Amino acid sequence: MTVVGLAINIITGFLIARVQVRTLVVASAILTLPASILMATVHPVWSYWRAPFWAMLLSPIHPDVLFTVSNLIISNAYPGEEQSLAGGVFNQVSQIGNSVGLAVTAAIAASVTEHSAATGADALLQGYRAVFWAIFSAMAIVVVVAFFGLRRGGLVGSKEE
Repeated sequence: MTVVGLAINIITGFLIARVQVRTLVVASAILTLPASILMATVHPVWSYWRAPFWAMLLSPIHPDVLFTVSNLIISNAYPGEEQSLAGGVFNQVSQIGNSVGLAVTAAIAASVTEHSAATGADALLQGYRAVFWAIFSAMAIVVVVAFFGLRRGGLVGSKEE
């Protein structure tokens, strides 16, 4: 994941001033969608290389692109003397969002595991699968919202003289 995250950030740095925000965000979300499907359908007898490896390779694409794009949009929306404050607020809200997302997925996993007819590891696996399907649903919503919500996103990251 580290290598993919580093590569995605470098690629995003090159593309950000050349490709529309909408295209970057939607394309990265679509590229990340299969990660949750792979993890939701994985079987414990499968090798790590069959599905989890590919899911781990795909999973950092959208978060890394979205974080870079969002930071630039937030910074461009404020005058120079307030950009650091805007960036700090954005990072704080991002961390709170990550915490809420983790709490929601943990609650889904715990609830499904607790109410499962299966026992032991099978019940736990059902909880994990429910979480990955929920993540897939959320990412599908992100694709639709980004497609329609970022129509006028334009280019960010280009130098203004």
